[in-house]
Amino acid sequence: IPHNTFYIDGFLVTSYYRYGTVVHDATRPANVIEVAHYDHSPFSGNGFNGAWGTYPYLPSGLIISSDIEGGLFVLQPTYVHACWLEGTITDQSTTMPVSQAQITLSGVAADTQSGLDGHYATGYHQAGFYDVLVSAPGYEDQAIAGVSLQNGVVAQLDVALVPLTPFAWSGQVLETGTNAPVPFAQLAMESADYSFQTVADANGVFQWPALYADTYTISAGQWGWHTYCTSGASIDQNTPPLTINVDPGYMDDFSFDLGWQIASTASTGAWERGVPVGTFLNGSPSNPDEDVAGDCGEEAYVTGNGGGQAGDDDVDNGSTILISPVFDVSGLVAPRVEYQRWFFDGGGNGMPNDRLDISLTNGTDT
Repeated sequence: IPHNTFYIDGFLVTSYYRYGTVVHDATRPANVIEVAHYDHSPFSGNGFNGAWGTYPYLPSGLIISSDIEGGLFVLQPTYVHACWLEGTITDQSTTMPVSQAQITLSGVAADTQSGLDGHYATGYHQAGFYDVLVSAPGYEDQAIAGVSLQNGVVAQLDVALVPLTPFAWSGQVLETGTNAPVPFAQLAMESADYSFQTVADANGVFQWPALYADTYTISAGQWGWHTYCTSGASIDQNTPPLTINVDPGYMDDFSFDLGWQIASTASTGAWERGVPVGTFLNGSPSNPDEDVAGDCGEEAYVTGNGGGQAGDDDVDNGSTILISPVFDVSGLVAPRVEYQRWFFDGGGNGMPNDRLDISLTNGTDT
């Protein structure tokens, strides 16, 4: 957490709470680089400890920093200009800019991404020769060895990336045991760089017209069948069509939107599907920041998912109802419903009054 910044001759001097006292070179305002740091706090992470005031304007050039727990620190700075690395990432075939390309300097914390215009800006405080890796979804990685960085100098490195050749890939979703097609199943493929979704046709047949070779997590879901997911699937243009077998039965881990309905009168805290964001009450967790272990994906239904304190986005001034799609268990011998839940009722000025109701209805009886 930065707290009070001073400008002196092109540099920024900041008291950074638990991170200590920090100097940045702001000579190039669009490419500000940390060039000096003294951590005089034993604490780490976010929190209001450590450096809460600094002053760089003494005639001696010394910096004085006050530490909440540690007292006064007197520092002798050496103001050294950064080594800047800047350039533009383009498509080798079209010469158009490539946005969101990742630029990494080997061995140092100086990663950055290119903007919409393909431009990037990064740097480091220490001169030397660095290997630079440029990667972007849909392109071959490009490594540039031995890029020279010098203090006070802007090194220009423009890189034209070679586009990958996309390929089509298909398959079918079938019911385990009967091999009957599962109509209109939803499918997703996720990797570190790519995310693809599609919906199967009435015969359970699906196709992605343009994929890129990578290692994927593949999942498929439809109401009336158990969700399928597998990770570590290496897919390229030589991979044969995929047959996905799903077990019959009603199951939903919320990897996909399978048609649950929400009815809400509450002013805050309406049900929503997403990756849970943790909340806290007096510093202790009141809502977990992750889905239940052991199912596909990371999504769950949460009553308000804005994070922060327990009362920031909880259910208030009304109710919120989550309603499943219809399911038919009339042909089962011993039908049952199982579910995972997390319910927290606390705070409320000592009088918490929330309630969680679970009910089954056939449209007539509840």
